[in-house]
Amino acid sequence: TMSRLYEEALRDDAGGGEAWEHFRCYQGELPDVAHVESGRIYAVVVTGSHHSVNDPEQAWIPPLLAFLRTCVERGNCGVFGACFGCQAVAAALGSRIVPNPSGAYRIGVEEVVATEELMKLSDYRKACTVFRPVLPQGEDGRARLRVIESHAEQIETLPPGATLLGSSPCTEVEAFCLGNRVLAVQSHPELSMGVVRETTVPHLLKKGYVSEEGASAALEELHGELDDDLVLFMAKIFLHHNHRKQSHAEAKDRTCQHVEALAVELFEQVSASLKYDLKPSVLEYQLLARMNKVACDNYANMADFANGISVFVESLKSKNEGLLPVVEKIDEVESQVEQMEAIVQQLDTYSRNLETRVRALPISG
Repeated sequence: TMSRLYEEALRDDAGGGEAWEHFRCYQGELPDVAHVESGRIYAVVVTGSHHSVNDPEQAWIPPLLAFLRTCVERGNCGVFGACFGCQAVAAALGSRIVPNPSGAYRIGVEEVVATEELMKLSDYRKACTVFRPVLPQGEDGRARLRVIESHAEQIETLPPGATLLGSSPCTEVEAFCLGNRVLAVQSHPELSMGVVRETTVPHLLKKGYVSEEGASAALEELHGELDDDLVLFMAKIFLHHNHRKQSHAEAKDRTCQHVEALAVELFEQVSASLKYDLKPSVLEYQLLARMNKVACDNYANMADFANGISVFVESLKSKNEGLLPVVEKIDEVESQVEQMEAIVQQLDTYSRNLETRVRALPISG
């Protein structure tokens, strides 16, 4: 089966005790999401299928898309999809899957032109050190990859945030990636030229997917070398290398968390020690603060008292200005009294003189 072919092609040569599990999604079988969340499942491969992602009669497709969406959103599980798997991942992330623009079923060998992003992709560059592309680069310096394709539908637009890796005259989105979480190709890198000629094309002809002319055209294309080994090796690097990077990142995160916990504990201990050492000083500052408050209150009271005195002085000043005319009148009265006293004294002297004279007069008898 396709899944067994992918296991053989993508199994980690370094070993490590990895275990492959096969799920018949079309029968409702899906991995446990808890195993993805725990890291027990770190990679998912979605193979081709004769079903359409858009078929409403296939009740197993929506749960599959939901599972793939969870894998991508979790970020700790690499997802590789081929043909139907490529379209399923794209649909799970919001893309529309539409019939081929030509209206015809595409079966045969396609030349996929690599984008600059694919040429820069580290997984692709590593794969090219082992498997060189069978065709020379174009005048624009981009690689052209020969791959087998068999599909009636294709991705209309890239999922949000995805990067286009390759296009062909038949299919705009031949391959795409989403960070280190998704790698998807429209081709069938697991199929050999002989299997497609002897099995796939006759089956499609029998089912009416292709005409006699279409089958003949496909058989004419199905010759020469392919870049399937390069594509599969890139997928292998993507799945396992990214898992190692994720494992390293998780270990790094755990180390950081441990260091952070130690730092928090150290800070708490230092804080407690400083708090104990500074407690007497804190008490002194609290006492000084209370003393300052009392002094401040006293100064405030003194200010109020000074303001009261100022008001009283102003009042006295006002009253003094009102008494000045009265004082001047008193001075005038005192002067008149002194004059009257002088006159009275003169009258008194005159009276005494007059009395003396009267007494000196002779009295006749």
